[in-house]
Amino acid sequence: MGGFDELIDLGNNTYQGKLNGKNGFGPNANGGNSLPYSKVELYSMGLIGPEEIGTLQLAQNPQSTGEFGKFTADNINTLTASDLIAQHGDRVPSVENSQKDFKAITVIISTTMLNEDKIDSINRDLENFSKKGAPEDYWGNTYNFWKATGERASIDIQIVEENLKTQ
Repeated sequence: MGGFDELIDLGNNTYQGKLNGKNGFGPNANGGNSLPYSKVELYSMGLIGPEEIGTLQLAQNPQSTGEFGKFTADNINTLTASDLIAQHGDRVPSVENSQKDFKAITVIISTTMLNEDKIDSINRDLENFSKKGAPEDYWGNTYNFWKATGERASIDIQIVEENLKTQ
């Protein structure tokens, strides 16, 4: 989802978002899968209960200043799980009854035929993303689905090359 883990009030409704102690953050993704899923993402997926969420800081009418990680906002609201539940109701199904094993499909559309190396690379990445264990070392510090959920959920992406279509 993006976001920051520390917020500095610079005055005049201007803020500096920080992530892992460094200035800046992703407004809608933080470096792809370079971070585990946040508590609110895990709650939304039904993988943790509301008691684990903690507090959330939400910028009201945020606007970029053009400087990395800095923005203006009318206000910063702090929300708790109780606030979310009061506004949206309890999560259904509950963490006890929610889905923990997911299935996904990947569709690649290209104007040119993919070569074998590209297909192999895509397949290898899909296998790593859906692996119920740590991804291969070449992924570096990137999380796959299982690791990003704190080993709470898995995803199955079947690779079926006979479904490749050519024109």
